[in-house]
Amino acid sequence: PVLRGKERCDVVIVLTHEGIDRGDEPPPGGLAENQAGRIAREVPGIDLVLTGHTHQNIAPRREGNAWISQPGEYGNTLTRFDLTLERQAGAWRVTDVSGRNLPMKDVAPDPELVALSETEHRQTMEKLAETVARVDRPVSAEGARTEDTAILDWLHGVQLREGKAELSFASLLPSTLRTWEKDVTVRDLWSFYPYENSLVTLRATGKQVRDLLHVEDLVELLFEQSIRARPTAATTTPRPWPTRSG
Repeated sequence: PVLRGKERCDVVIVLTHEGIDRGDEPPPGGLAENQAGRIAREVPGIDLVLTGHTHQNIAPRREGNAWISQPGEYGNTLTRFDLTLERQAGAWRVTDVSGRNLPMKDVAPDPELVALSETEHRQTMEKLAETVARVDRPVSAEGARTEDTAILDWLHGVQLREGKAELSFASLLPSTLRTWEKDVTVRDLWSFYPYENSLVTLRATGKQVRDLLHVEDLVELLFEQSIRARPTAATTTPRPWPTRSG
């Protein structure tokens, strides 16, 4: 009513950082985060839903009354939609939609755009290469998502110290984190936590902490169930619960 009516939009396009749910099963334990398909199927008045997050190459297709797609990852694919609009009852209406995913592998970068960003790109690479710390032995993140590691202990130590806290919970570490051999650079730190996570200290009761740990147990149970149902997931799916230390 708002977009089509008050705002008088002819076309409604949703950009969402969510994957496309399967649609044939309920969210396990209510924890599913990929609801783009439900948005397309259940929210009226949408023409296109452009998704992301799960890094899949999903060609345009119809879901309910809307069209949905996902263009791969890291710019390797471009989704193109072509819409036909006709004037009906004093308003423009979408009467036809077609779309396809276009691979970008063999597309040469625009030289003008490359030249415009050359200075900033060089400065960024120089900044990322700066050394901010040194280690006297290799520090690896291998297994950090499922077991205690030195790099995870270091992270919790930093959070406990800087947060002046007694208990530390941390986000997942990337499975692609390279081993720190000697010099730790700005790039390593950004690879360690690729998002600008903010450290927050708060008061919590023992019950709240216990409940959070029980949520972790539930997620672990769901993960183990998915492994039994799909054994290959053991090597491709990270365990999705936060780690803690105290």
